[in-house]
Amino acid sequence: MKASLPFFFVLLTLCLAYSIYGLTIVSTRIASTVTVKPAVTASVWITDSDFNNVTSFRAVFRPDRKTGLYVIASTNPGQFFLNILGINLKPKPVNISITYSLDPAFKLKGGTPIHVYADRDRKIDITQRVFITSGAVEAYNVSSRGIIYVTFHLDYILKGTKYSPSQVQAWYSEHTFAATINSVFSSTKITDDGQVGASPHTELYLAACQLLLLASVPLLFNFAKKRRVLLALLKLRV
Repeated sequence: MKASLPFFFVLLTLCLAYSIYGLTIVSTRIASTVTVKPAVTASVWITDSDFNNVTSFRAVFRPDRKTGLYVIASTNPGQFFLNILGINLKPKPVNISITYSLDPAFKLKGGTPIHVYADRDRKIDITQRVFITSGAVEAYNVSSRGIIYVTFHLDYILKGTKYSPSQVQAWYSEHTFAATINSVFSSTKITDDGQVGASPHTELYLAACQLLLLASVPLLFNFAKKRRVLLALLKLRV
């Protein structure tokens, strides 16, 4: 009996150790399968002035005859809006905090570039009821399933800048916009392929056509005048 006691304690120790190990493995597996749902959703996208989605655009280059370079005269589409949408997923009201970053090639445009809405159709304007600072928008007590939809009117700051023909030929750029809504991150990217609006030869041709048209106006006037006189003489002879 005395000889069996040490064996009993060894067996008991092994059983306890195995139980603790098994419980640890089970609890770890359970913890790894538990997912924490976010309090809000976050969506970011770019649109034109009609709020059609924009995934790519073109910087339109015009030749500068004085320097031989090309200047960005406009973009196609002509206007851009950054759109950020957050939805409260909790069963109770929450505060929604939005921080955003613009691509360096864009800046906010106009006196009131930021508008905030409580609906997707942008009919319920709540801009005056939220707190807007540089790089952030704060909305308080957003109801369950309530949304915060923010639009940012953007301006392409590279308009008016000049580039060499080789730079224009190889033109391609990507622009990234991002937002974080209550720790939930989202971003979007648009590309710019560029296009040349008119070559120097085309501009010279159009200018020559305009000069030719202007020079032909007096000739046409004199021709019409002589024709009237000729018709009047023919009528007298008849």
